[in-house]
Amino acid sequence: DAGIVDVGWSLGIGAAVGWYALVLDADLIQRMAVAFVAIPWSLRLGLYLLLDRVKGKEEDGRYRKLREHW
Repeated sequence: DAGIVDVGWSLGIGAAVGWYALVLDADLIQRMAVAFVAIPWSLRLGLYLLLDRVKGKEEDGRYRKLREHW
């Protein structure tokens, strides 16, 4: 099921934001503000996609269509 890619993308965005919040040389308050918004969003979206679109569901039609086309 290629739909797991969407879950990985969402969680990857959150991981990237967390990494950049730790390593960038910017104001701590600004880095933490972005991290406190983006990381929970990423986790919520990833969990939603996993439970609503991937686990126990048929593969998304977009991915089936791409596979047939290729």
